[in-house]
Amino acid sequence: MSDASAPAPSKPTRRVPRSIYGAAFITLAGAALWIYAATTAPGAAPQGVNALSSETIAEQSRLIDDAAPAITRLGLSFIVGFLVAWVFRKFVMGALLAGALIGALFYLAQRFGIAQIDWDAARQHVDDSLAWAKSQAEAARTFLLGYLPSGASGAVGMFMGARKR
Repeated sequence: MSDASAPAPSKPTRRVPRSIYGAAFITLAGAALWIYAATTAPGAAPQGVNALSSETIAEQSRLIDDAAPAITRLGLSFIVGFLVAWVFRKFVMGALLAGALIGALFYLAQRFGIAQIDWDAARQHVDDSLAWAKSQAEAARTFLLGYLPSGASGAVGMFMGARKR
C-alpha cells in the first residue's frame, strides 16, 4: 500500500489573454510615439533656425502626428471593448437567472390568485423599453462609426471578451 496521497486538484488560475497583452503593448507604443511626436513637433524647433526654413517645416504634415493618436486609440479601444463584453457576459448570466426567478414568482402568484398581473401594461412597457434600447443602439452605432479604426478594434475586443474560454 502506498503512503503517498494524491494531490488535491487545484483551481485553474485565471490568465489574462494574450490579446490583452498585445493591445496593451500597442497602446503603450502609440502613447510613446505620441509623446515623441509632441516633443519633435516643428513648432518646437530651436530658435537658431531662420524664418524661411521654420515656415517650410511648419507647413509640412508628418505621418507620426496623425498615426500616433490612432495607434493609441486602436489598442485602448480593444481593451475597453474586451472588458465591456466580459463584464456584460457576466451580467447577462446573472440577469437571466434573476429574470427566470422573477418570472416564476409572477406565474406562481397569478396561478394561486395572490396577485393579478395586467399583461397588456407589461407588454406596453416592454415595447417602450425595446424602442428606447433600439434608439440608444443606433446612437452608439453612429458614434462608433465616427471612430472606425477604434470602433473596429473595439468590436474585435468585444468579440474576444464575449467568447467563453
